[in-house]
Amino acid sequence: MPLFILRRLFTLCATLFAVSLIVFALFQAAPGDPAVMIAGLNASQEQLSVIREKLNLDAGPAAQYVYWLRDIIRADFGTSIQYGLPVRELVFDRLLISAALAAESLAITVCLAVPAGIFMAYKRRSAAAAALRHLTVIGLSVPHYFFSILIALLFGLVLRVFVPGQFFHYSDDAAAFWQSLFFPALAAALPNCCVLAQSVYTSAVGELSGAYVRTARSKGAGEWRILTRHVMPNALRPILTMAGMIAADICSGTVVAEQVFGIPGMGRLLISGIARRDFPLVMAVTVYVSAVIVIVNCAVEIVIRIIDPRVRTAGGS
Repeated sequence: MPLFILRRLFTLCATLFAVSLIVFALFQAAPGDPAVMIAGLNASQEQLSVIREKLNLDAGPAAQYVYWLRDIIRADFGTSIQYGLPVRELVFDRLLISAALAAESLAITVCLAVPAGIFMAYKRRSAAAAALRHLTVIGLSVPHYFFSILIALLFGLVLRVFVPGQFFHYSDDAAAFWQSLFFPALAAALPNCCVLAQSVYTSAVGELSGAYVRTARSKGAGEWRILTRHVMPNALRPILTMAGMIAADICSGTVVAEQVFGIPGMGRLLISGIARRDFPLVMAVTVYVSAVIVIVNCAVEIVIRIIDPRVRTAGGS
């Protein structure tokens, strides 16, 4: 087991290194001179030379990458071109907001999708389960941004449950902060609820047809005991795999919800940086999103390995 974790950590580091190399190469190929963007079009050659020397832009691409990677390891992403502030300060505050939004969205996804998937599996011959299955299929076909617009229109403008665009910072009012994130989190969660509910349904149906379930019923075990002691532990592996993918998707996919609901998170920061060609800021956010996806997937693999004895046995053999 420790050897497996070490291998996964080595793979994680190698993947992050590859991601950083790809991100750096893409931004090197992008048109535009960062020195001109910082100093302005009317800057003199002396001013541009000073900026290029300060940012190591006069060095070759390989040396620039080494300097940039060294700064990343130190958590130093440079200075934002449009804000004139350290990127680390800008990202940290937005990161907490996006992380809270992603955590609330993931909690809503799990709380809605797991019971729905179990209900569809246990009552799969009922009209209610069939209607719920069709509803999840429809949800899979709808674009993600549609849910954000629909919730903002229905709950914000028609029912007036909340005010679209109203946001409370966590430093001002923690309770109001979490409340202001609920509907954006719900909008980001609904598409993933459909995915996870289908995964839970498929896994649970496969386990319910197993011989051990029939044996447990013949011995007089109740349905709740069969569900909690037999079905769900055996169905947990594909569910956890899908939940890990959804968690990574939520962390990187809150951009639309943040734009529609006016949440000042990483998504809005990324779009603002792209619009103003703020390369240090965009590169920092891109590396963050990529790192989150890779780390979450690695963590899910390790958790599955720990909780599922069948995976440990297969890996050992």
